[in-house]
Amino acid sequence: MSYQSNELSHVLGKIKDDWPSLLNQDCNPLDTALLLLDNTSVGLAHRYPDFVNLNQEFSEVLKKAVNENYSAFNDAIGSYGLAISSLSESQTTLSNIRSDLQSVEKIVNNRVGLMNELNSKNMQYSEAHEILDSIGELRADSETIDSYIEAKDFTHAQQYITKSFATAEKFGLWQIPALKSTQQSLQSQVQKLFDLIIEDVSNIMYMKTGRGTSNIIYEDEVKAEFFSVSSTDIDDISKVINKPVMQFLNELEDEDEFSPGEDTTRFKTLKTHLYMS
Repeated sequence: MSYQSNELSHVLGKIKDDWPSLLNQDCNPLDTALLLLDNTSVGLAHRYPDFVNLNQEFSEVLKKAVNENYSAFNDAIGSYGLAISSLSESQTTLSNIRSDLQSVEKIVNNRVGLMNELNSKNMQYSEAHEILDSIGELRADSETIDSYIEAKDFTHAQQYITKSFATAEKFGLWQIPALKSTQQSLQSQVQKLFDLIIEDVSNIMYMKTGRGTSNIIYEDEVKAEFFSVSSTDIDDISKVINKPVMQFLNELEDEDEFSPGEDTTRFKTLKTHLYMS
């Protein structure tokens, strides 16, 4: 510590001892001045010369200390200015970074929205493509059903009809006006299939007539009942007609005298179809 610094510390010590109130942050100089002007017994007028001398001493010591540390003060002030300038630049940089981050966030959000929209469009296109494929499959199956009905392959005809109705139900194809004719064609195939089944059963029944076995005759009202069950669900109709038809076919098979003759293949095919339904 330098000489001037020691002197300054000494003077400050005297002020602390003799005038402690002057070092308080809440000190009011006016109160001290009034006391120094008061000549009464409670006043400090008698200490006024000491106060003036101490003030002069403090001023001289402080001036010497300032002169001695002038460069250090200047450097400190310069460093403080640089620190303020650097802090201001840092705040500007942080503000720019914050602005850039907000811009990036906005771009990312826009891209997320765009990606969601593209994904939604892709799902719509995929669904449309799947529906178009199902329409093509439905029309192709219609031709297949015709060929199976023509060949009196009841089992495969029923399977393809059931499949076609399931496909139409899954994609809501019957709500498309352009497929109205396809729906009507499929319903027509259902009716044609059951007409053939009933026709085959009737042929077998007529072969059975006169042999002493109870006949099962499907009159028009019974046939109408079959189709009233469901015009679109072949499985439900099959359950209605299978039980009495199977009973009749079993009776035919149990009789030793009866032989289907040339209709053996069709007889077995019909029984197989009824068992599978």
